[in-house]
Amino acid sequence: MPNCAAFQVYISFVVEADSTITNTKVYVESVYSKYKGILHHGNELLELQTKIERGFETLTRMIPGKQNNKEVATRVFFPIHFDMND
Repeated sequence: MPNCAAFQVYISFVVEADSTITNTKVYVESVYSKYKGILHHGNELLELQTKIERGFETLTRMIPGKQNNKEVATRVFFPIHFDMND
C-alpha cells in the first residue's frame, strides 16, 4: 500500500508599496498518513515550514495593491492543500 499524506499550509505576507515582500508567515497543520496512521509533528513540520519560507525568500518583487491610484502595502493570505502519494 502506498504511503499517503495530506496537509494544509497557510501563507501570509505583505507586498509593500515599493513591491518588496515582508512579514512572511507560514503555518502548517493537519499532516497525516492515511495508511500508516503516522501523525507528523514537531521537527518534521518545522522543517517543512522552513523550506516553504525559503521558497518565498526567492520572490523578489510583486505588484502592490492600489488605493486612490496610489500603490499601498497589501497583506496577502492564502491556503494551499497538499496531497502526497508515494
